Amino acid sequence: MKFKKTILAALMTMVLSQSVMAQTATIGAVAKYDMFNATALHHTDGVDQIGVGLQTQTDDLTISVRADRLQTKEGGSTVYTAGLVYKF
Repeated sequence: MKFKKTILAALMTMVLSQSVMAQTATIGAVAKYDMFNATALHHTDGVDQIGVGLQTQTDDLTISVRADRLQTKEGGSTVYTAGLVYKF
């Protein structure tokens, strides 16, 4: 069980939308411990994101479950995802 922690510092991304170039930055943290992971991010376009998830993997199979909360000035949304990947 290895503890991994990644700090995302001012990751610049370019978004192209209808010939208008927009720049946003993201700052936050992603923490991983064994099969658990947690995310807390702030995007400069006004979106805050927090989430938790579980993921386990074998040679042929990956199973994941995640919940994320996105919040803006206009409102928010909660996203639940589950995944199953089988390699054959």
